[in-house]
Amino acid sequence: MDITDAFEPGHRGRQWGARQAQLDERLSRHSPTGSPTHSRSSTPGSDHSPDRRPRPVRLVDLQAGGWSFAARDTRGGVWVWGEGNGRFMGAQTWENEYYEVSEASRIPLPCRAEAIAQGRNHLLVLDRDNLVWELLAWGKAYHHTAPALTAPSQTGASAPGRGPHVVQVAAGWTHSAALTSGGEVNVWFPFTREYDDVCTPESELHGPLGVDEDDLSRALRWGTVGDVVVTLPPIPARPQWTEEYSLQHWDDWEARRTDKELAASQRVVKIACGHEFLLALKGSGEVWLIPTTHERIASATWQYLPFFSSPSINHITVQYRTIVSYSTPSDASATSAVLVAGVETLDPASTSTLRPFDLPALDGKVVIQVVAGDWHYAALTAQGELFTWGANTEGQLGLGAAAQAGHGVPVQETPTQVQFPKDGERDPFVFAITAAGMHTGALLLGGKKRAAEPEPIVAGAGWPSSAQAEGVDPGVAGRGRFDHMFRIGLAGARGMRGGGFLGRGFGGGGPLAPGGPG
Repeated sequence: MDITDAFEPGHRGRQWGARQAQLDERLSRHSPTGSPTHSRSSTPGSDHSPDRRPRPVRLVDLQAGGWSFAARDTRGGVWVWGEGNGRFMGAQTWENEYYEVSEASRIPLPCRAEAIAQGRNHLLVLDRDNLVWELLAWGKAYHHTAPALTAPSQTGASAPGRGPHVVQVAAGWTHSAALTSGGEVNVWFPFTREYDDVCTPESELHGPLGVDEDDLSRALRWGTVGDVVVTLPPIPARPQWTEEYSLQHWDDWEARRTDKELAASQRVVKIACGHEFLLALKGSGEVWLIPTTHERIASATWQYLPFFSSPSINHITVQYRTIVSYSTPSDASATSAVLVAGVETLDPASTSTLRPFDLPALDGKVVIQVVAGDWHYAALTAQGELFTWGANTEGQLGLGAAAQAGHGVPVQETPTQVQFPKDGERDPFVFAITAAGMHTGALLLGGKKRAAEPEPIVAGAGWPSSAQAEGVDPGVAGRGRFDHMFRIGLAGARGMRGGGFLGRGFGGGGPLAPGGPG
């Protein structure tokens, strides 16, 4: 389903850009630093200025949660739609974690987002001052004050000549994590009493920060959260394995590196969070796993995954209990390798022997991104092609499904290319993908400018109604109007009101899945 029209002007979500003076006053009064951080013409995520028409919304990142999607635009705005934590009919406001946002809406955060990470039912935002924000509901945000997440400085951490302290945030099912520039991995557990006890009390939250005082249904209140961070122990040296794996060429690789390069390669460069575990990638291509349950985090130890490690590996992905490590083309190699498996147990004896399954259909493809849902997978190539495989019970593969949800092709074992409608004479080009639960999303390069509109406008938030979506098979990749800068294609999931792409639905696993969520 194509939801590009949801970001055109004139819809409800477009109201967030009005009343600049009022917004600046609130930012000055309640900014995390205690002082104004944005001028009237550069309000966080703002889409209006006093003398100009609304500017286009250009999305650069799309993330999927258990029942929702989140997106980041070029101006640091964060958009969400769906539910934060499943369906509950009694939720009346979006400060409730179960509240359904049935239209793409921008969260009026008092900051500009540099990166986002979405867990099963929570959202992390890393802002341009290098502060980490956390949302357990769309209408409330807390920024972390723990020294491990704010040292060596808070505001201005990305100033010229000063590198950011936190370089990546990641969110799993029940935990969150942050990676520092020095390679330290910090985790915490936002759904615990310990976390609640150090959050700003309800009566002391800043805000509400909205734009229209007559309608605060999409307003935000915010505060801080104290030090609940656990810094994980350093990853040990790689153990020696007697069984050689075809992708491991450690001796040759190490022989071509200086001592300084070898030392630097031991730093963690990427992290990914799953269901009660965290995956870490070293600069050397080693992939390590550590259990992350709240009760046992203090005694958790790192486990090496030899069959997912190689000097060529430079990316990792985790969703639920699916792990993916893969290499993208580089100066040293023009090929890609994609290694996928399901983690059934966190026992060290099992993880050390865990092997990926074969994906011959991706051989020869220049894969640059791989994502996974609970039961399905997607891979993006450098040519802008999207391939999906795995369970298709809710049409989440974008390959088409029966009209009645839940009765499509149950499992597609071979990675198959998703066909998007052409945009005039231009072939579709996917540049980012995401997946979670039983749904998938993709960002595509957009279409031609309208001749009558020299300054194209793509900014709005009305969710397509069921009437607009009439005749669109929810299992087919996005179709509809493709004007302006980008297209958003969504597939799968069971029944958000008026949209049909809320999230997870229910269904059994296929042979490519490790087993469904409990």
